Amino acid sequence: MRIVNWDGIKDNPPPCMKVSPIAMIPRKSRKFRAILDLSFAIKLECGRILPSVNDALVINQMGHVLTRIIHAFTQADPDATILQAKWDTSDVFWHLDYEEGQEWNFAYVLTQKEGQPIKMVVPTSLQMGCIESPTYFCVASETGQDVTTQYIEAPMGTLRTHKFLQHAMTGDDYKALPRSCNDDKLQYLVKVYMDDYIALPKLILINSWVGQVSMLC
Repeated sequence: MRIVNWDGIKDNPPPCMKVSPIAMIPRKSRKFRAILDLSFAIKLECGRILPSVNDALVINQMGHVLTRIIHAFTQADPDATILQAKWDTSDVFWHLDYEEGQEWNFAYVLTQKEGQPIKMVVPTSLQMGCIESPTYFCVASETGQDVTTQYIEAPMGTLRTHKFLQHAMTGDDYKALPRSCNDDKLQYLVKVYMDDYIALPKLILINSWVGQVSMLC
């Protein structure tokens, strides 16, 4: 992000500039998380109303991850054991930069003492609550899904041994798992919804799964 003096741009603001209120949301792992209210429209002194960020943007079609997961279950044997896992990417939206020039959509006023010159904060990364952010992030996260699939389908012995592999193979629940299966129905499914990777491995050739899926961590 960068800091911009309001006096330097107020006479000729960038075309995409919008100013949103900022809120501090309590978090379990930290005191607060700062997010913008991107549904807030600004009324200028001249009476002109600037549309909110979300009113000015157009949302794209989202995927159908849940439908595909349900379909995957229907393809498995009724008595099949399926392991479900979900990995969440932390603070995902702030890992991606927005298109150059579009960062002015996410400006907010820097809190400071009364009487001081107004300063604007202009973040360059995606912001939570922006209706275009989910679809934008899906493009990047689906690339991770493709890499995950390549790991899973790699021949046994071609991937490096994960340092935590031995810890995943010591429990009684692991020892009780089946080692093989003859049917060719659902073997695995990996889908991503924004920042959540969802995996459905069927418990067959479990040694392969422990070795390959542990690579994702």
